[in-house]
Parts: sequence; C-alpha cells; structure tokens
Amino acid sequence: MAARIRKGDKVIVLAGRDKRRTGEVVQVQRQTPGGAWQTVATAIVREDGTWSADLALVPGVYRA
Repeated sequence: MAARIRKGDKVIVLAGRDKRRTGEVVQVQRQTPGGAWQTVATAIVREDGTWSADLALVPGVYRA
C-alpha cells in the first residue's frame, strides 16, 4: 500500500523545476458562497516560503 501525501508532511521533490528541494505540503482552499472552505489544490511550500499550485483561479477568497 502506497503512503499518501498529507498536509504537514515534509517532502523532497524528485523531478521538475524544484528537483532536490525540500518543503512542507499545504492545502489551497477557496471560500464557498456559504462561508465554508473547499480544498481546490495541494502545494509544496519551499524553504524560502514561496509556493505554487496548478489550479483554475476563480474570483474569490483563497487561503493556503
């Protein structure tokens, strides 16, 4: 059984632009019209505090 990546996990990127960098997993959430928060993406926060995620941006309030 494969381990799942979850919020708060420490990870090392194995491929791509950020190869060999370490970071912490965070969830990107969007506030729904009813006030609840919905997870729309998962991202990795790099050591310098920057992060990026692939998601379709819709006007609204987001948090990570």
